[in-house]
Amino acid sequence: MTLGQPIEFTRTPHQRGESSPQEEEILDLDKQHVIDTEIVELLAKGVITPSSHGKGEYISLIYTRAKKDGSFKCHCRPKIPEVSVAWKTVYVCFPNGLAFCPRKFTKLLKPVYSHLGQLGHLSASRIDDSYLQGDDYDDCERNVWDTVRLFDSLRFTVHPEKSSFFPQHRIIFMGFIIDSITLKVYPTSEKTEKIIHTCQGLLECPHPTVREVASTLGFVVSNFPAARLGPLHFRSLDMDKTEALGLNKGNFDAFMQLSELTRSDLQGWINSARSLNNPISPPQPEATLYTDATQAFHKELSGKHALVRIDNMTAVSDLENSSRGDHRTIGCAVLANSAMVAIGDETPGSGNPCAPQREKHLISTSTARLGASTTSEAHTSDLPLFRKSLEGRGLSESATSLILQSWRKSTKQQYKPFITKWEQYCCQREINPFSATIEHGINLLAELYDTRIGYSALNTARCALFTVCFTSEHYTFGQHPLVCRFLKGNFECRPSLPMYQETWDIEVVLDYLAKLGPPVKLSFKNLTLKVVKLMALHSGQRRETLHTLSIDYMQISSEKCVFSINSLLKTSRLGKHLACVEFQAYAPDVSLCIVKHLQQYLKHTDTLHGNVEPLLISYSKPCKAVSPDTISRWIKATLVDAIH
Repeated sequence: MTLGQPIEFTRTPHQRGESSPQEEEILDLDKQHVIDTEIVELLAKGVITPSSHGKGEYISLIYTRAKKDGSFKCHCRPKIPEVSVAWKTVYVCFPNGLAFCPRKFTKLLKPVYSHLGQLGHLSASRIDDSYLQGDDYDDCERNVWDTVRLFDSLRFTVHPEKSSFFPQHRIIFMGFIIDSITLKVYPTSEKTEKIIHTCQGLLECPHPTVREVASTLGFVVSNFPAARLGPLHFRSLDMDKTEALGLNKGNFDAFMQLSELTRSDLQGWINSARSLNNPISPPQPEATLYTDATQAFHKELSGKHALVRIDNMTAVSDLENSSRGDHRTIGCAVLANSAMVAIGDETPGSGNPCAPQREKHLISTSTARLGASTTSEAHTSDLPLFRKSLEGRGLSESATSLILQSWRKSTKQQYKPFITKWEQYCCQREINPFSATIEHGINLLAELYDTRIGYSALNTARCALFTVCFTSEHYTFGQHPLVCRFLKGNFECRPSLPMYQETWDIEVVLDYLAKLGPPVKLSFKNLTLKVVKLMALHSGQRRETLHTLSIDYMQISSEKCVFSINSLLKTSRLGKHLACVEFQAYAPDVSLCIVKHLQQYLKHTDTLHGNVEPLLISYSKPCKAVSPDTISRWIKATLVDAIH
């Protein structure tokens, strides 16, 4: 029998000084009594044991939180930084908040539910919650008592108040109502009222913060088990949140503005909150369609229940080319039809970009994207409105694709939300986006300014409008005097100042790297982190450049290591490309010699690289090539370790 659960840390937790006054909770006598009582109970159960002060101790704050029944529960508030030195401790039970505990506890109970299954009982569990089912009252009752006796024999405590020991047709499980008569799942009354209150509050706020939108989005998504059509009415809110987060550089406290489609979805949640439900056994579809069989959907299956098996690429294609008009309500059972068939009287090619694309065009687009991977990748990342503009000028498909390739994928991703805003702006005012005036473009920039975005994001919007807004033969949109003057005014009101005013002390980092020792004594993880940091310090290159380093374009000797760059970088221009990246050996100190570390790294990864060309691979299995974001995280982790 194995007792205790070892918990491994990759570095020793550090106590970050004394608690600040703001962190300390002033406890009244009632809360102090709650904590004292809880400690006595935990001591009696053997969950915790008395201890005395010692070296390397870590002390956590204790605070209380109110429960629904008016009582309180106790929590610890540890502040353990991300962790390099192995350190272990053993708990006699799973501590609250530890990441792997739910998975471990679920795995621990697998033999228990397996035994119940062998007895003929139908059971399901979610961590410490159990759902028991039977064909009739007697069968369900036997399931309950067999389960209770088994858990008691295993020294588990079955909560006498939270548990339901008598079979019922309608129970609350995991915050939802399960009805065995109607065979449907419903939200509780508390969830229903909270949906209405949360969505209404967001609608009434003209400029909510990104954090408020993210909170509402999370709550809406959490109600999907009881909302059959819920997954069709959250994407616009998610896209608005993601777009605002990108424009504000990850600042969740920044203000944003909701799109009309998002407002429509929120109002739909409010209107249907008290009638939400989800069948436990959905009705079988009357027909199943595969990928490009959407033509039959409109002609033969209109108004019927159809299952469409469609891959992601085709779905993106159809949605990008379908109508973006507000044809959707939560109560509509055929909610997705507007993305599959033409709606309304508009016809393609009428000059209105809001006109829905005909079904024939959707089918052909889907087929083309599935047929050629290169074309597919280009289409899904290009600018649809600009593509229409170029095609309207009589340019061929080949010429249009090459012009669109002049913008890199990251640039297109930056431009896309602003192009979408421009398309919505023109649709709402019935303006042709290709023949709009300079005033229309500036008015859109003013609306974006009112959403509290900064100068940098507004300048990106100006560059994006340059691709679709053609003003005159003398000026492009971005070069027009009025636009330049507008951006100048924006800079004066909201100046874009440098984000960082200080730099790291390089001596501290080098001392830390030297203390790690020579490369032969390092673990694979520490060797990887040290190699990345030394390369960053020696070359001064961006993370993207380190990511492109390949063993196929490397020449290494005892004196130096040279990498040739064989792919485009962010700084690459016509006639200008980064020269070879060269690392010189450092003979005075082997602990800081990048060449010695690279040699050891190549020796360690010789069998791990396989067909992987990039130099840097993950130190965790399956040891694949890493992304630029991972390299950036490694560098930051090394800097954090250096100051502790």
